[in-house]
Amino acid sequence: MRVYGYKYPKSLKFMATVYKCLKDCYDKRYETLNIDMNYFLLLKNELSLAFLRKFDNVVATVRSAIKLYACKDEANRKEIEAGEIAALEKIIKSQIKAANQPTDA
Repeated sequence: MRVYGYKYPKSLKFMATVYKCLKDCYDKRYETLNIDMNYFLLLKNELSLAFLRKFDNVVATVRSAIKLYACKDEANRKEIEAGEIAALEKIIKSQIKAANQPTDA
């Protein structure tokens, strides 16, 4: 297993919890597994939120989703991908422009 993009202790706790859950399954300790799985889900959500708090990661994730969506229809893939990425860039530019405009208090 590999963890990409995470360079802090929670990612190590996440991996340790995955292995602990696998060991609980192997040893047939279902009550402990239930507790460990709840902790695993909590860590997964925290790591996902930490990843998506960075603007560049959100853009990369959306671009990947667009490419996956466009790949479903291979004949129109390039046209769909170009249109969706152009729409994404338009949204990003408008959000940046809105963020840079001074607000009236």
